[in-house]
This record gives sequence, C-alpha cells and structure tokens, in this order.
Amino acid sequence: MTDTSDILVVGAGIVGVSTAIWLQRSGAAVTLIDRDEPGFATSYGNAGILATASIVPVPTPGILLKVPEMLFNNKKPLFLRWSQVPRLLPFFYKYLRNSNKYSVSKISNALSYILHDSVEQHLEIAKGTKAEKYITTDDLIVGYADKKAYESEKYSWALKEKHGHEFTILDQKHLAEYDKNLENKFGLAVQCMNHGSIIDPGAYVGELFNSFLNNGGKFLKSDVKDFLFDGSNNLIGLVTNSGDITCNKAVLTTGAWSAGLAKILGARIPLVSERGYHVEYHSPNIKLKAPVMISDSKFIIHSMQGRLRCAGLVEFGGLSDVTSYKPFELIENKIKTLFPELKYKRKTRWMGHRPSTTDSLPVISVSPKYKNVWLGYGHQHIGLSAGPKTGKLLSEIILSKNTNHDLSIFSANRDGLID
Repeated sequence: MTDTSDILVVGAGIVGVSTAIWLQRSGAAVTLIDRDEPGFATSYGNAGILATASIVPVPTPGILLKVPEMLFNNKKPLFLRWSQVPRLLPFFYKYLRNSNKYSVSKISNALSYILHDSVEQHLEIAKGTKAEKYITTDDLIVGYADKKAYESEKYSWALKEKHGHEFTILDQKHLAEYDKNLENKFGLAVQCMNHGSIIDPGAYVGELFNSFLNNGGKFLKSDVKDFLFDGSNNLIGLVTNSGDITCNKAVLTTGAWSAGLAKILGARIPLVSERGYHVEYHSPNIKLKAPVMISDSKFIIHSMQGRLRCAGLVEFGGLSDVTSYKPFELIENKIKTLFPELKYKRKTRWMGHRPSTTDSLPVISVSPKYKNVWLGYGHQHIGLSAGPKTGKLLSEIILSKNTNHDLSIFSANRDGLID
C-alpha cells in the first residue's frame, strides 16, 4: 500500500468535488482521485444552467410515436450511433417503458427534490470561495416557433406548474421588450423564473476544488482500476495506476465512466453515455440577457464570459466512439438561421458524456454489496444543477446524519423501472 486516506472520493467533477467539500466541512480527511484535472470532463462543457425546473424526463407519454422521426431527421436533437444499437436495446426497452404517466410523475417528484433549491445549494457551497463570482441568478427563456409548438409540450409545463415552478408566456412584442436580441426570433417564448447559471463551469469547479485543497484536502491524479476488500466484505483500499491506496471509506462519482466499477460494487441500474455537444463563439457581438433554450432543437444558448456557448442535444453512443459531426452541424445551422447577424473571432467545438440511467434518476446510495462504499452518478442533463445537493446528501449518508428524506428511489439496487 502506497498511501492512506480516511475517505477517498473517486471522480473530480462537480458531484465528486461537492461531495469532498461537504465531507471535509464535517471534519473528514478526504482525498480526491481523478485521471484528469478536476472539472475537466462533462463539468467543463455543459450549458452552465442551474435548471431548477428540469424535472421532466425525456421519455414522456407519446414519445414512442416521435422516436422514428427524431432518429431519421437530422434537424431533430436526438442522434444514435447505430453500431451501438445491439448493446443499447435492453437499455432502451426499460428507458421507454418509463414513459407512462405514473412513472413520469414519480420521476418528476424525485427530480424536483434534488433540483428545487439548486441555486441556493450552489450559493451555499461556494460561499466564501472564489467560485462565488461565477454564479448568477437569472431567468431561462424557452423559445418556440409558434403557439402550436408550445402546446405540444403542455404536458411538461403542467408538471412543472404542479411542482410550483413560475413561468410567464411572452408574445413577440413582450419578448423583444425583455431582450432586444430576441426580437422576431421566436413566435412565442416562456420566461422561467427563479433559475440561475454558472458563467464558466470549468473555472467554477476549479475554484471549488482549490478551496478544497486550501482547506487541507488532497488530490491524486490517477486512474482507479479496482477495489480491495477484506474477508468481511469491507473496502480496505483502491487499486490505481499509481499504486494501491488504503482507506476506510470510498465514494464513486465518476459520471458516465462509473458502470464498470459500479458493477463490482453490486449496482444493478443500467448506465450508458448520453453524449452532449457544444459550439462556442468567442468574442461575439451578441450578449443575451438570459440563457435561451431553443425548444425544437433542444440546446441552450448561454452568454458566458467572452463567448456564446450553444450546448445540448442527445446522442446515444459509446464512451470510445469517435465524435459525430451532425450534432455540431445542427447547432451551427440553427444559429446561422436564428442569428444571421452574429459575428465572432473564432469558433470551438466540444463533445462530452452524460451518465444516463433507464429511469432518468441518479444513483445516490450506499453500495448494495459493501457497507463502506457509496455511489453518486447518473445525473444525465442535471449534473451541474444537482451536484452540490448530491454531494451534501452523500456526505450526510456517509456520516450517518439524518437527510430528512426517503432516498430509496435513488438506490443503486433498483433495476431502472418505475413500478
């Protein structure tokens, strides 16, 4: 054994860094481990939205009728790596079975719990650190081509309203008054209140990580290969490419890369990569008042520090598949159509992996097989939004504190079907 730590947190994205900070603030000695720099992967490239109202899963009633068009129309926001179809069929079977009203209602209830106070959770974890400056409180604008397009999503808006989310319908006149940049861009828009955003997600996670280090935390840049257990099924260490590390407890927060290690720990919930894409326009001549979701293309336009980030879409594919170009083309063509006046100095592209489960819910749970290992992954589109809350919940579970909420729906022992 080459080193020793009280609690090892494997994975240094927003969930892992948040977990490490909350454990540290409760007095634990914590070491973060990641093969990359903290915040380098999905936490870096997301849309930067604190989406308190993102409580409706992608599979909703009626989606089965829409899937063929979504898959074969390059202007739709769903893509599929066809080479992955045989492997993904069992996942899709459960994924689409959760599109009934009963399942969607239960999923929305669970998502509402971990998202409703997202902005407050971020403000709390960042308080007193240099990460604070990256948090803003603002609206989210959802743009529709016309009233018919809006009404096609009335089911989702009704669910959000049921959970107390406030929004206002804006016609073209009032949308232009809200933000001159959006004049004549949409036939109708929805102004969602009480949201927030992170204006530089990578830098934000980096500053949270720095505060962790400044308060005595440790970081090891290494790749975890396996776990070490004693004869009583207690974790005693990790196997890494830097050597073995002993520990008393460990937390797995490796996002889309969690499946292999989670299987060793007895997790049953299926996990696949839902790949997301972004295009950034640097030094743009447009600065939006608030982030904008383009409803028909399902990506967000967010004015960040010195750039316009356009991020979103869904592509089901493997972790090792090459980057697709059609998602980039969809984003870029839509931006050209919507903002022909856009000028910029340069353009960059990025693709990342979201960890997706068949019931659209994350795993926030003790390992089914080992009592001193915990799991926190599977957040799909809401990793940034739910990261601090997930970290706090994991720290409370690990330290045997009362969470005041039944977390069984996030169990790693579930099979991914809402019954």
